[in-house]
Amino acid sequence: MDSDQALRKELLALLEGQQAHMKFEDALADFPAEFINATPPNVPYTFWHLVEHLRITQ
Repeated sequence: MDSDQALRKELLALLEGQQAHMKFEDALADFPAEFINATPPNVPYTFWHLVEHLRITQ
């Protein structure tokens, strides 16, 4: 296998295999709704802002 094929195989494994992350839906499944507009300490945005940013970028 040449390096181009090896790189493509590895990239597909990372994108499809969920080796380094969980599904977006799974990450949010148990998030308490009452905290969605709460601002965490030392952070200038709410959880909703972070989730919306992730949704748009994905």
